[in-house]
Amino acid sequence: VQNLDSIPMPAWHLFDMDLYKRQPPGSNWKYYASIIGSRGCPFKCTFCYRNFDGSFRLRSMDNVLSEISFLIDKYDIDHFLFSDELFLGSKERILEFGKQVKKQKLKFDFKVSLHVSCISKETVQALKDAGCVLVCVGVEHASDKMLKIMKKNATKERNRKALKTLKDAGLPVSCSTIFGMPGETTETMKETEDFYHDLQMAASIHIAQPLPGTWFYDYAVEKGHIKDEIEYLMNLPEGTHKMAVNCSEVSDQELQETVARVSRETWELYRKYNYMSKMDQAFHFIKMGKYRTLLRGVVHKIKKTF
Repeated sequence: VQNLDSIPMPAWHLFDMDLYKRQPPGSNWKYYASIIGSRGCPFKCTFCYRNFDGSFRLRSMDNVLSEISFLIDKYDIDHFLFSDELFLGSKERILEFGKQVKKQKLKFDFKVSLHVSCISKETVQALKDAGCVLVCVGVEHASDKMLKIMKKNATKERNRKALKTLKDAGLPVSCSTIFGMPGETTETMKETEDFYHDLQMAASIHIAQPLPGTWFYDYAVEKGHIKDEIEYLMNLPEGTHKMAVNCSEVSDQELQETVARVSRETWELYRKYNYMSKMDQAFHFIKMGKYRTLLRGVVHKIKKTF
């Protein structure tokens, strides 16, 4: 479907919204919903099965904001997860989104995924002003050698600059990272570990899994890492923290132990230095006019204490 605006809004009334929109206990938000502003992805990462046919299609800004307004008015949603591969797709569109949210006086918080090419001081400020509370970035690696193999259209320095821009703006960041692609060595993993330590950034570390439709899958079949494709696909582990096959230049044990250790250490650093404090959260909710949300958090804290 090329014209995404031609697709009707989801039939939200068919969902059990009292259940679907519910946040977990202790959440700072009242009600939650997931929404997308695009389909596909303009990039060609060698590990990613989400390239589809290579096209990248966008909903119009009016179409996206219309659904957001509907969910706020009808179901009292105050927190959105934008499930796009790349939120809104470009710097210009992000700036327009921030402008329209302000113009329409919409009040909500949201989480997004961004490519480093969309991150600048202007776009980050626009996101923050619009209510963004978390940015997920597919950094994937800090080794220029590995980034080239992944075809990430990024460099180590470009990643560093983008993450520092987010950090300087006070926006919490979660970085997705992949270890175990062809060419991976002890040195490339150590380079990435040091990169996150220097920036004091959280990183979710995954083990590369060859998936059908990707360059990585074809490579694994050609090199004999996948001998029986049916058997391989039937036994793929759930999640990407477990190893399906090892196409790297390190041992199975080293790869798995490094993934577990770096994930643990970076999250500890993040919680220590960067996690949004309770006071920061309180100021954020006051700024957004979310007094009920602030009160709910205080009540939960009191109940937990006593």
